[in-house]
Amino acid sequence: MCGIAGLIGRESAKFADKVIDKLSHRGPDAFGKWHSEANNYPVTLCHTRLNIIDNSSRGNQPFISNDNRYIFIFNGEIYNFLELKKDLEKKGSQFKSKTDTEVFMEGLIKEGPSFQLKCNGMWAFCLWDKKLNKAILGRDRFGVKPLYYSLFNDNSLIFASEMKAITPFLSEITPSENIENHLRKVFDYEYTNSCVIKGIKRILPGHYVVFKDKIFNEYQYWNTLDNIEFKKNNYKSQVDEFRELFLSAVKLRMRSDVKISSTLSGGLDSSSVVAAMKYLDKDYSTIQKNCSETFCSSYEKSELDETNWAKKLSYFLSINFNEVKINPQNYKYNLLDSLAIVEDPYISLPHPMLQTYSAIKSKSIKVSIDGHGSDELFIGYGHIKKLMIKSKTLSEFKELISINESTKNGIYSTKQKKIKRKWVRYKFVEFLKTSLNDLSFSTDSFGFNDPFESKKNEILRKTRNHSCYQEMDGLTQALYEIFHFTTLPTLLRNYDKYSMANGVEVRMPFMDWRLVCFVFSLPLKSKLGNGFTKRIQRDALKDILQDDIRLRRDKIGWNSPSHEWFNTFLKDELLSLFENKSSRNSNVYRNKSYSSFKQFLNLKNPTFNDGYRVWLKMQPFIWRESLSSRIWK
Repeated sequence: MCGIAGLIGRESAKFADKVIDKLSHRGPDAFGKWHSEANNYPVTLCHTRLNIIDNSSRGNQPFISNDNRYIFIFNGEIYNFLELKKDLEKKGSQFKSKTDTEVFMEGLIKEGPSFQLKCNGMWAFCLWDKKLNKAILGRDRFGVKPLYYSLFNDNSLIFASEMKAITPFLSEITPSENIENHLRKVFDYEYTNSCVIKGIKRILPGHYVVFKDKIFNEYQYWNTLDNIEFKKNNYKSQVDEFRELFLSAVKLRMRSDVKISSTLSGGLDSSSVVAAMKYLDKDYSTIQKNCSETFCSSYEKSELDETNWAKKLSYFLSINFNEVKINPQNYKYNLLDSLAIVEDPYISLPHPMLQTYSAIKSKSIKVSIDGHGSDELFIGYGHIKKLMIKSKTLSEFKELISINESTKNGIYSTKQKKIKRKWVRYKFVEFLKTSLNDLSFSTDSFGFNDPFESKKNEILRKTRNHSCYQEMDGLTQALYEIFHFTTLPTLLRNYDKYSMANGVEVRMPFMDWRLVCFVFSLPLKSKLGNGFTKRIQRDALKDILQDDIRLRRDKIGWNSPSHEWFNTFLKDELLSLFENKSSRNSNVYRNKSYSSFKQFLNLKNPTFNDGYRVWLKMQPFIWRESLSSRIWK
């Protein structure tokens, strides 16, 4: 896991040192740079390394091919690199290191961008061909690893793992033309190439780019819908197959030459991962490490604190447990710098995640295997209400209502009052949404041509017209969009920033492409049934995960108790921001945010939702203020 950056098509004496400094937190173990020779086409490639596999200097990047033709930089992990290496060796390839980097480079040289389809992992890369003066850049199937870029006026290219490594080379740092949309709908843009900083874009997940003669062409190599075969076998067979795939996904991600940890909440997903690692301990090999420590964010006397569940599982599995007490006042960065670190606006504060991964790094641990992705595959607790409008029958809707209630108190009951009236209301909302969606697809002909909205509609239209998507039930369709277009892409982006800000690599078994395709091939009853979401996951983990957690209904999720902090730890800092008249932002943003905050402070007993709402109202001002942080410059 690393940071990468490059400049193709122009010279810059300060580029390499600047981007290495900006990305050093992603890879503090080694720094490398490569410049094209004098009088050759100008190219600079840079790398900051986090040692995970083959900790010798042989793993330092940039890599140069045996024939000296190709230069390669790579951020990520190819978990099945040992199997790929054997295949390449049979075809005559020779390797100097024990890294996945060299295997990935050799595969791309031999087979081109299609080699990515053989890879199981997460990645962003650039392969420079000195002979053809051509770059290939790519990103993994689901966009676990980021890759940002900008084209200058002369069409030369700059790219990097984070926007803050590009912004020092822009003429100014200003919000993008779509910023109002991005601040208002924080889950609604990560699947497009639009970013929050003007002049910066992202390469899309499952895509690669060919850059030659200053011409930028992007191609899609992966579409999940093209790789789904709907399951028609019995449920028991499905459970067995899920169990096998999940354990395989976890085992592959245990490949490491350094210690492994996990951020454990005590909920089903993170607990499934930790319990699976412990279960696989008997299959230990020299390149496979088990979970040595678990870490859980702790908020003293808060309703959001879940440390008791995490501690219980850790003790049961005999794994060392770390309670990370979160306090924004004790963090090394203030609010604006914290927002600059994570770059994009979001619905909650980043402190718990940043401080937890910092605690992991403080114990000299570089890898955390976490449970992200399961909620979006199986109807997570935060998505149930969104999915109610997709239900086709009253019984389906009743079950969703009851499961949603059980997440609050742990008690499941289908006897909910006024369910029919609620059902009619949701079905009416569904009708309105469908009508509005149909209308939005035809606005161009009426002259309302918003390029950003048109691009979003184009992506969604392509998906919704796919024969595989049309064969899915309504709930699975909704989950597909949450997984690929809204919630999950946003979370993947955030967790990359949270963890890599501290030099920690996050691995996610639920993001294994084999598991993703399998889950989307299942009928609804395999994912939602017997009063549970994640039905097949719970059944597959029987005898691996203890039942009180495996069958747990109530779950809070990893959030910030902002409604408590705004009245305590962060109150003075926020007031100081609102009262600072030298702000770069207009009084319109300031006054609206300040007014909302004062209303919040007058609440007698603010709830989590109160904190959530006021943060969204304050964010247009505070996020803009964060652009003045030295971190961007």
